[in-house]
Amino acid sequence: MPRLEDVGEFHATFKLYNFGQSVLGELDSSAARYLRSRKKILSDGLDSILLQLFLEGGVRFGSGTQTTYAEKGDIVVFDLNRPVDNFNTTFKHLTMMMPREMMDAAIPNISRWHGHVLPHQNPAARLLRDLMISSFEMAPRFDTEAGRHVESATVALAAAAMSGNATFAEGAVDEDVESVLTYQIKRHIRTHLGSEDLTPEALAKAFGVSRSQIYRLMEPLGGVASYVRQLRLQRCMNELGDPRFAHLNVSEIAYRSGFTHLTTFNRSFRETFGMTPSEAREKNRHAHLSALSEKNERFRRNPVLRHHEWFRQIGS
Repeated sequence: MPRLEDVGEFHATFKLYNFGQSVLGELDSSAARYLRSRKKILSDGLDSILLQLFLEGGVRFGSGTQTTYAEKGDIVVFDLNRPVDNFNTTFKHLTMMMPREMMDAAIPNISRWHGHVLPHQNPAARLLRDLMISSFEMAPRFDTEAGRHVESATVALAAAAMSGNATFAEGAVDEDVESVLTYQIKRHIRTHLGSEDLTPEALAKAFGVSRSQIYRLMEPLGGVASYVRQLRLQRCMNELGDPRFAHLNVSEIAYRSGFTHLTTFNRSFRETFGMTPSEAREKNRHAHLSALSEKNERFRRNPVLRHHEWFRQIGS
């Protein structure tokens, strides 16, 4: 319901994917009011539960006498069988529309959550947010089976976020949620390799699970310490062979990847790759020079290369 001075300024784009029983959509819009009256509810017959994740902006969610507010990173629970009068600032959100029966089976009396906000500080809500974002990004490549797993994991994570506490109870996490948890833990480790605080205790606190759950989830990967060490070693190997890091000495590369003791780093590196870090750098330098020499020889033999071919080879 725009003001007169807003005419011509409203914009909205919408993209939607069907996951089988549910749908996931992204809406990017200028400020807008959304009114869902009892008459509208009776006329369209929609009876689903929405999970709205705000990527930008926020909402003043009005449901009867109750008004709640959500901001970037929060998730709002919205029962389509209940009236609302919402006002959104300029916003972008992802909405997962789930069948009531599916949600009610995991969260009895789901309707009582209408208008409630799952705050972004809640570990389960953070995982649910990441799942919704990655599911939307990967949706074009999903088949029916993958869509069912997304639906199952979404319901389980929503139930965990609505359970009344911010952590996952031991034994209360199903297989789909464990897959999401493991993926997010691995991504968190890769993103924070330079940090010293990648212990099982720190990961358990960050993800709202127990230390024993962290041990169990990471056991197929050799455990937390082994997984972190292997990733750090591989990152060091990559940087030792990357000309962009040629200005850094070996110890600087080790420290920036999270190693605190150079002796331990050198021993682990040699055990893993069969050479010292200095030998690896020298080997990679010779390989790089050899590749450059080969390219130059190709150019010498083909002086009339077309410009786009020359440019492509430069970048390869």
